[in-house]
Amino acid sequence: MIKKNINNNKIIGLTGPSGSGKTEVTKIISKLNPEILIINLDKISHDLLKNNLELKNKIIKNFSNKILDNKNNIINIDRKKLGEIVFSNKQKLDLLNNIIFSYIIKKVFDIISVYKNKIILLDAPTLIQSKLYKICNKIIVVTADKKIRLERIINRDKILLDQAIFRLDNQLPDKEYFKIADFVINNNTNFFELKKNIVIILKKLLEDF
Repeated sequence: MIKKNINNNKIIGLTGPSGSGKTEVTKIISKLNPEILIINLDKISHDLLKNNLELKNKIIKNFSNKILDNKNNIINIDRKKLGEIVFSNKQKLDLLNNIIFSYIIKKVFDIISVYKNKIILLDAPTLIQSKLYKICNKIIVVTADKKIRLERIINRDKILLDQAIFRLDNQLPDKEYFKIADFVINNNTNFFELKKNIVIILKKLLEDF
């Protein structure tokens, strides 16, 4: 169950397709207003995969021991091995999301519940898929031309072009992001233009809150 209006916090959702530049946007927002609490869903996911034994066992049960890194006799999931499976098979990606989302949502609520009257930025690539968009007061969608996204993904993840194309093709179409957006950042230009757009949006958001 997704709850709203948690302790009167104001929640900004930040989402968009892979390679759009969400991480850079989050960094700029954090520097412009350090008082905003950043919750990063990717970091939460990584921490859960590393530390939550119950979750790890569920994922291993569904994806086999082939995803383990086999180091130091400790049950560790190799995220690269798991990523190679789920990013080449949408059904496998959906399966992983169905397993992990409940853990992510619980952790997000645990964090938010500690605060009152706080402005919180939810940096969430899977904001729509996890249904966490429903708790957001405002949503920023970051996007970019497909060619630019592909270049960023290839450089960031050190993968081949066909792998990057497959990854993008198995994500939500842009129109699904636009449906929930209050603000859209087209991140096709340089850092200075990006920062200028963020300053305008952040000013509008804080006025609304």
